[in-house]
Amino acid sequence: MKKKYVGLKQQFLLLSLCSGSLMASHAYGGSPTIPGFIGNTADVLPPIPAIKLPYNGTIIQGIDSIRDLSASQMEITQNQPKAVIHWETFDIGSGSSVNFNQQGNATWAALNTIGSAKASQILGKLTADGNVYLINQNGILFGPSAQVNVHSLTASSLNLDSSSIIEGLTNIEELQRPASAFINGYSTKDKFSSTLSFFNSDGKPSGPVENRGTITAANGGQVTLIGGSVLNSGTISASQGTVSLAAGDSVTLRTLTFSLYSDITTTGSTAEVTNTAVSDCVQGLINVESGRIGLYGGIVNQNGRAIATSALMRNGMIELKGINRVSTGVNSLTATPVSTSTERQTPSYSSTPGGTITVQSKEFIHQGAISSPGGKVTVNTAQPADRIQLAPGSTIDVSGMWVDQEASDRILAIQLNIDVLKNAYALKNGPLQGET
Repeated sequence: MKKKYVGLKQQFLLLSLCSGSLMASHAYGGSPTIPGFIGNTADVLPPIPAIKLPYNGTIIQGIDSIRDLSASQMEITQNQPKAVIHWETFDIGSGSSVNFNQQGNATWAALNTIGSAKASQILGKLTADGNVYLINQNGILFGPSAQVNVHSLTASSLNLDSSSIIEGLTNIEELQRPASAFINGYSTKDKFSSTLSFFNSDGKPSGPVENRGTITAANGGQVTLIGGSVLNSGTISASQGTVSLAAGDSVTLRTLTFSLYSDITTTGSTAEVTNTAVSDCVQGLINVESGRIGLYGGIVNQNGRAIATSALMRNGMIELKGINRVSTGVNSLTATPVSTSTERQTPSYSSTPGGTITVQSKEFIHQGAISSPGGKVTVNTAQPADRIQLAPGSTIDVSGMWVDQEASDRILAIQLNIDVLKNAYALKNGPLQGET
């Protein structure tokens, strides 16, 4: 008998039923809306032309050239592992594209600080061989038509270092000093770890960072969205990598020397991070295969789909950590399903079965579906008096799963060569040698 995962199946059924509705809604046009904003979008972010590129870049280090290949295409060529550019504005129109040519180096990084008085709007294509950092204290919006394909992306409205590079200064010497933290390692290091800090340096509220488009990191890459508030209603994916959404007055990423993932902490009890559900058929999707998904803030709302697939060599991980509250919405899905890959390993390989899902907060309100087949779900509260509420219809499922296979699937074909028969002295030079 097969085990039934009602909550999980309902989620994927809903997804398939919604696909037609999504296509229809995209075809109809109409004025766009921005999740988290109330009222007319134009009152908050005036629309930008379809043909729009970043403007007035000041090269601080590591850039060979900034070229407009056409009115709608820009190429930025990097010639050092770490580059810094300060921009007056950094917008990409829906019909425009920007490419960071990092000469095929996945480890190269380009820090882009933006002095605009308005939030940056990424509505077109952004590509890079390596890592791209975008910092605009007034916010960053990836619109519905945005297509980002990079090895790794960090988009933040919190400052990476001194605010002087955010305030529009153009004096090269003044820009070089605060950027030196990035150039020289951009982290505080000790023997066992390195720390990268983002913070609000001037006391003013940092703008929102929102994704409504498609952000894709390369294999093993990272997507990190950091802001005073962070919201995803689009699609973010990173195979064997990490996706982190962190909101706060400050955000700290501490990585142990031999760790695959950073330990992320935030300050600011009201800072909100949301993987949203605009409707049953429009949900934010965060999808990671054999990696980690993390939502961190004062208030964490997991209302969409967060799926970290577990595979043979590495399990999926999901962290929902809120200072005050973590909630999952109705029809939300937080899951570490088992990969359908046919990959195999010898019995000597030791692996902990199933993924892990961790919830940590003063208050946890669960209304959706949490699924970790054969895995582990942990809910931690700061004090015994804090509240855990499981709403009617919500599910937490850690049961195993049935896989139907033919008996022939267990048959192995082995050639009896000299190496296989090396300890069978009577056979290694006999008639079985070389047979399969």
